Amino acid sequence: STYTAYTFRVRVACTSVEAASVWTVSGAAMTLPERAVAPRALEVTGITSEAASVLWLNQSLNDCSFSAWEVELRDLSSESQEWTVEDSCSELAASSSECEIHGLRCDTSYDIRTRIVCQDPLANSEWSSIESFSTLRGAECLQRATPPFGLVALSPTTSTMQLEWLAGSPRDCAFSHWEVRLLAEGESSSNLTATGRSGTAPLGCGNLADRQVRSCQASG
Repeated sequence: STYTAYTFRVRVACTSVEAASVWTVSGAAMTLPERAVAPRALEVTGITSEAASVLWLNQSLNDCSFSAWEVELRDLSSESQEWTVEDSCSELAASSSECEIHGLRCDTSYDIRTRIVCQDPLANSEWSSIESFSTLRGAECLQRATPPFGLVALSPTTSTMQLEWLAGSPRDCAFSHWEVRLLAEGESSSNLTATGRSGTAPLGCGNLADRQVRSCQASG
């Protein structure tokens, strides 16, 4: 039987019973435990820029006296790509099947796996299958759109100018509209910030909601 202690003895048997040796007795020897079955159907949900939840299906403990769940992560962007233990999951009860993980890096790909740790390490389960996921960019990793370039003012009249420009890369920007501002005489463009609204909106350059339309006739 699994995980059972046995004692053995041996002696010399002779045709004459009186000549047989005394028994030599072994120390106790134990068969190996039947290991816990590895968790299955690993799934990662609720992914944000710095957190995620990992779920799994519990399997039989067999001869395992439960000690802890062990969840490991591997940062695929690191040079070593070593597995590290996620301490927040180590206090879970044997019946648990979910763990919330925090402190992840934004816009980063990870591998994750879990197993059952037993009081006797020989009964530990194998590792589950590996699940891969990526955290969201979040504010810390958000890439701003690159600014438009090649802005020129053409065909001036007494009250209008034709403005034309080229689009940069949208990166993480979900385009809403082009925003055009007219700087007052003597106002420096250095006053403009990445999200600043210095200056006034010239007539004829509002409602530019098509990213492919990169010109307008400013007036006013």
